[in-house]
Amino acid sequence: MPSTTPSPRLDLSDACWSPEIQKANSIALIPSLHIPFHSKRLIELTLAAIAHQRPELVIQTGPMFARDTLAALGCSAHLSPDEYNLARQDFLEPLGECYQGPLLINGRRATMSLGSRLGALNYHFADHPPTPTITKLSDDLCVADNIEINSPYAWIPGNQALTVAKEIGTSVVTGQTNRQAEARFTRLSTRKQTVRGVEIGTLADLNKLRRSSISTDGWKKGFAVMLDLSETIGIERIGCAR
Repeated sequence: MPSTTPSPRLDLSDACWSPEIQKANSIALIPSLHIPFHSKRLIELTLAAIAHQRPELVIQTGPMFARDTLAALGCSAHLSPDEYNLARQDFLEPLGECYQGPLLINGRRATMSLGSRLGALNYHFADHPPTPTITKLSDDLCVADNIEINSPYAWIPGNQALTVAKEIGTSVVTGQTNRQAEARFTRLSTRKQTVRGVEIGTLADLNKLRRSSISTDGWKKGFAVMLDLSETIGIERIGCAR
């Protein structure tokens, strides 16, 4: 009897592949913020980890603004001056005070520079709306952004990232799912290959999100993932109960 279990449908035809970045020994991944529903406390914890670790590259993955999530849900939303000011005041300027180096937002390169007491960013959000993006970190690891899957099992922690990983044949880290989980898949048909799907959490305040129109089912608070890229890749997820 053929299986009646529906298979996830994943269309990557519109995804943009970022050029492989310059090799970095350590990378910090900052997950979704959902401004103005962000948690200042979680952002502070993330930036403290970045200041201590001193990574060579920072990647912000997942929706920075709640309007991006609402747009994915079919709701009309536009970036307001207040939201942009919150992004600068609560995230970009504090990031610029502890880190001056390359920054990727939705697969596009930006640069943080101290310049003065406040950080500056040569990136204009209105010019770069979120698009499906895959950023190659190494031969065995990618960061996926804004990629949706059509699966009845997308709610299972780790499954959404793992679905992308199986499709492209390499391990995937994503912050878009807002969960904190990890799943593995081994393919034996052609050659033994194990890929991982890692979901790293969100820096949003879940209490604020529950009062908005954004779902929080299965979402977990978590902040940066530090990646050491050498002969092996170590992915460290950091959760926070507060």
